[in-house]
Amino acid sequence: MLLFGWFGALIVSRQPRHPIGWILCAFGLVAGMASFTSEYAIYGLRSHPGAVPGGAALAWVAAWMFPFYLALLAALLLLFPTGRPPSPRWRWVLWSAGIGNALAVVGLLSSLWPRRGLALLQRGGPEAGGVLGTLYNVGYWVALVAVLAAVASLVVRFRRARGVERQQLKWVVYAVVMVGCFILLMEAANLIDLSELAADVMYALLIVLIPVPVGMAILRYRLYDIDRLINRTLVYGLLTALLAGIYPALS
Repeated sequence: MLLFGWFGALIVSRQPRHPIGWILCAFGLVAGMASFTSEYAIYGLRSHPGAVPGGAALAWVAAWMFPFYLALLAALLLLFPTGRPPSPRWRWVLWSAGIGNALAVVGLLSSLWPRRGLALLQRGGPEAGGVLGTLYNVGYWVALVAVLAAVASLVVRFRRARGVERQQLKWVVYAVVMVGCFILLMEAANLIDLSELAADVMYALLIVLIPVPVGMAILRYRLYDIDRLINRTLVYGLLTALLAGIYPALS
C-alpha cells in the first residue's frame, strides 16, 4: 500500500493540480491509518494484552476504514487519466461514491462501538446489525454501484480516446485484466486450501497492480511500451496455460 502514497506524492510534486495524485495519496493515508490502528490493536489486545492504552478503541477505528477504499477507487477510475469525468453527466458517480461511503461509515462506526475490542480483530470482524447494519449495507451497495459505473466510464472513455490518452488507458485496462486473473487464482487457491501466507502474498501482488500502472501512465514513463507488455503477457500466459494442460496429459 506504500506504493499508492509514493506514486501519489510523485505525481503531486510534478502535477500538483492533477486530482489523481491526491487520490493516490488519500489511498496511502487511509491504508496507513488502517494498518497502524489494526497492528496497534493486535499488539495491545492479543500479543501483549494491556501493554499499550487504547487498543479497543483503535480496533474499532480499523473496523470502519474499509468503505473509504470503495469511494476512492470509484473516484480514481472515473477521473483517470485527465482528472475529469468523461462528461458532466458522469458526476453522479462521484456523488454516489461519497454518499455511499458516508452511509457505510456511519453505520459501521455506530454499530461496532459497543463491540470494540478483541472481537473486532477476528478475520472479517463481526457484522453490523439492526438499523445501523442496514444503513451500512445500503451505503456499501451504493458505493459498489459507483465503482462498477466508474469501470463503465472507463470503457466509454477508451472508445472515445485517441493518442496519448488512449495509451494511458491501456495501462489501466491491462491492470484490470491482471487483477481479474489474480482474483481467479485466489479463488482457485481457496479451493485447494492455500496457506494464509501464500494468500497474503497473492493479495499483496493484487494491490500492487493498481498504483503502478496508474502512476506510470500519468507520468508517461515508457508509456508506449504497454503494447509490448500486453503482447508478452498474452504469449507467456498462453504458453503457461498450454504447458499446464500438456503436463497432466503426459503424466
